[in-house]
Amino acid sequence: MAANPATAAALGEDAVLMPGAPIAGPLVEEVTKGLGLLLLFVLLGGAFDNMRDGLIYGALIGLGFTWIEAPLYVAKGYGEYSFAPWNFQFGYRYAYALFGFSGYPLYTGLFGAALGLSWQVRARWLRWLLPPGGLLLGIAAHALNNGLGLIAVGITGQAADRCAVGLMGIEK
Repeated sequence: MAANPATAAALGEDAVLMPGAPIAGPLVEEVTKGLGLLLLFVLLGGAFDNMRDGLIYGALIGLGFTWIEAPLYVAKGYGEYSFAPWNFQFGYRYAYALFGFSGYPLYTGLFGAALGLSWQVRARWLRWLLPPGGLLLGIAAHALNNGLGLIAVGITGQAADRCAVGLMGIEK
């Protein structure tokens, strides 16, 4: 961050730690959800036989993850600000996940679609290449989503937490 003083000034003294969110979160979360999806792929056998099945099973695992994570963020928000950000967490996460197919359902759905497609293709090399490619695509989409705040800082020079705090209705 020393190479870009404007970004470091906008992000504050924790600027060095901030790139961890777009990197660590997607890696850990997508690999964890992917292991669950891979377990379903192995256990369900014939019921998991095409791209659509993979997309649906992956999206359902991602939706389950959303339903667990959102209440945790509400509790964390209450602990930090003495205000529970219900509207932001449940409105944003649930509404977009259910009606817009974004967030965790999309990321895990990408891996699921690749798993299902690997079941359909004839080329052996493609069967082995598609699952890791789908997982990497899900991780990349998740990282891009998490990194949008840092991208905004790079473009505008303003700290991204001001936008997030404004969405939650909290005065800082």
